[in-house]
Amino acid sequence: MSERKPGSLKRSVGRPTAYDPATHPERAMNLGLLGMSDIEIAAAFNIDAATLYRWQHRHPEFRESIRAGKIEADSRVVKSLYDRACGMMVPVVKVLARQDREAEIVQYDDYLPPDVNAARLWLFNRQPDRWRDRKSVEVVGGIEHRIALMSSEERLEELRRLQAKVDLLMGNVIEGETVEGNSED
Repeated sequence: MSERKPGSLKRSVGRPTAYDPATHPERAMNLGLLGMSDIEIAAAFNIDAATLYRWQHRHPEFRESIRAGKIEADSRVVKSLYDRACGMMVPVVKVLARQDREAEIVQYDDYLPPDVNAARLWLFNRQPDRWRDRKSVEVVGGIEHRIALMSSEERLEELRRLQAKVDLLMGNVIEGETVEGNSED
């Protein structure tokens, strides 16, 4: 076995990477533009999520491509949601049939009124304290939950209280004292 010389390249172990810096960053950006999650992007590359995260760590241009694609996609959706929430003008093209059998193409802008659901969604996410539906939820935990919240002193006191209750129910208490054992003399 030959020895490595100082400063020589480190020998790689395992299978060579499938990462291609010439194509993967652009493809990753396009997948991000489609609104895909990291898991979905990994599946599109036929790799697992751990490999995707490793590629992002080792190749900053790849990480930035995914991030840029996701930001662009999110900003398009935000703009569309905002426009729908506030109302908007949209271009419309109609083809009309005239009496002389000629088609007439008419282009104009039509107004779409504000959409209540879009406005509600926007406000729920932008100002949740003011607009979120309020729901009162009473959390009732089981005995395990209650015990987990107790200090050791509180647990010991609860154990003594429960033991006294059991002894009372079982008839093991005489004049306020617990009878030790059931042996007959």
